[in-house]
Amino acid sequence: MRIRDSSKTRVKPVFDLIDVRYRNGSDWLPQFLRLPIGGHGVHVNPNWSLTIEDKGWGDKEKKLEPPASLLSWLIRHPRMPSDSQLSEDPVKAQKRRDLIEGSDIRLREALSLLRNNPSKIWGQAPVI
Repeated sequence: MRIRDSSKTRVKPVFDLIDVRYRNGSDWLPQFLRLPIGGHGVHVNPNWSLTIEDKGWGDKEKKLEPPASLLSWLIRHPRMPSDSQLSEDPVKAQKRRDLIEGSDIRLREALSLLRNNPSKIWGQAPVI
């Protein structure tokens, strides 16, 4: 983790405090899920049993795979990476440049990879 890692500086302290006060989440989780998201809260059925069964923050942080819709959006809206993110592989670097420059072939290739083999994209850096 980096020094200014939001997981360490914001997420962990807030959820640790909530965990100490409420333990299983049944008291606060429904209210938390109803908080507005983009102007709309999430409907929480009063019959749902909402308790925390597993924790995934701090030292127990869990990796969540990005939704395919986010990856698709990123493919459709590419940007030049910072120098530290540039691929040293010349083939990957060229494919990325092609995609950024609007290559329809590279766009279709990237979306096809996402559709047909998302674990390849998630398991390693995408070729784009």
